[in-house]
Amino acid sequence: MIQKIDIDNFGIYKQFIWNSCIGKDFYFKSTNIIYGRNYSGKTTLSHIFRSLEKKIHHPDFLDGNFEFSLFGGTTLNHT
Repeated sequence: MIQKIDIDNFGIYKQFIWNSCIGKDFYFKSTNIIYGRNYSGKTTLSHIFRSLEKKIHHPDFLDGNFEFSLFGGTTLNHT
């Protein structure tokens, strides 16, 4: 299960580091609600999850980088 995500240069996300932006003691849970104003990054975040699912970069963000931290210490990234 996904614990945290760090995002660099993916859409509106520029150097988004979970621990400094959200806090090191906060994690994704089994159910999460993501909300925000228009153009706040909700769709971009869904593109990141889709890239992870399909194992390919989204064509609009070929230079974007992200890394998921999973419970148990495993990491998954854009490559």
